[in-house]
Amino acid sequence: MAQDFFSELRRELGEVGTAVRESWRNMGTSWHNWRRRHELIDYVIVPISGPLPERAAPRRGFIQRQLPLPPEPMSMQELNSIARSLADADNVGGVVFVLQDVGGGLATLQSVRRMMQRLREAEKHVVVYAPALTNSFYYLATAADLIIAPPSAMFEVLGVRSEAIFLKNALAKLGLSFDNIQISPYKTAANMFDKADITPEQRAQLDWLLDESYDMLTADMATGRKKPKKR
Repeated sequence: MAQDFFSELRRELGEVGTAVRESWRNMGTSWHNWRRRHELIDYVIVPISGPLPERAAPRRGFIQRQLPLPPEPMSMQELNSIARSLADADNVGGVVFVLQDVGGGLATLQSVRRMMQRLREAEKHVVVYAPALTNSFYYLATAADLIIAPPSAMFEVLGVRSEAIFLKNALAKLGLSFDNIQISPYKTAANMFDKADITPEQRAQLDWLLDESYDMLTADMATGRKKPKKR
């Protein structure tokens, strides 16, 4: 009986010791996590690359996840979510955006700029690293507090351009023609199929669009760098 009593006592004391050690371990982990959450972070590095579609793609199915497919590109939805989290984080001082082959059109670039501006409004220091200063990279970079580029970077902000393709002659060589009922000379979407060259109206329309884009780009760049806009 006495032997059974002491065996049971040792077992229970062992369980108590294990529970105490586990409690101390959990307390240490909680303390470490609390310190990490409140530890001041100078900068968070966020790479930006790819076409930046507006919405994230649906989650891949089980079979797709087993295939060696390239990762889904980052979307504006995901980028804005990251930016909101960083803006709300009291322990983050700033964000470094590393530009890597950013695609997308002008509307996408404007969305990225607005995201950077919201971070600055949240009193986060925004830095942009650009491997080259092209039209799109410099347009994004001018929304930041600081622009960093390597000494080898080329400044290639060369203005805006557009081009039109005409397939009438190529189709004729194949014995094909295109009938187009044009309700206005400025409705030029089908001109590439039934015209051999650009019309005065299409040229005027493209000139107007280029002027609008140029004025908007230069105005945003000048505002971002606190410089007077010069034509």
